[in-house]
Amino acid sequence: MKHHFKKATATLLLLGLVGLCSFWGKRPYDGPEHKNLQVLPKDIKQEKLKAIMDGFCSALNVKCGFCHVRNKETNEWDYAADTKGHKKEARDMMKMTNDLNVKYFGVDLNEENPKVAITCYTCHRGEEHPVFAPKPAQPLLDSLRTIKQ
Repeated sequence: MKHHFKKATATLLLLGLVGLCSFWGKRPYDGPEHKNLQVLPKDIKQEKLKAIMDGFCSALNVKCGFCHVRNKETNEWDYAADTKGHKKEARDMMKMTNDLNVKYFGVDLNEENPKVAITCYTCHRGEEHPVFAPKPAQPLLDSLRTIKQ
């Protein structure tokens, strides 16, 4: 019995020591180190940024490489690079949807989780480029033209 107690105590001490060493070895977390964020807040939390990026991927049915490139030497994602034009388009679209949500739907974008009316999916519907409704029948078009604004 004594032998098992000594083994259990030694194991617990060893695990505690490993845990402390790994804790001391990490540098203090100062918050996100995102680079080149121009529309999203620079201090955005990693989880929220990932959720937003995942939302873009879903709304356009694309993957990260649609807007981002990999570093040629390390093959790691270079999220800060502005190499692809889709990234600038995405920024412009974010500004547009933010403006529409604020101006026409009274959305307070400073809320923790604002309830937005317009998203990427509103127009893209899972496609890389916005999906438009089919052209209405000619009589409907003619009647709409006669309505005075």
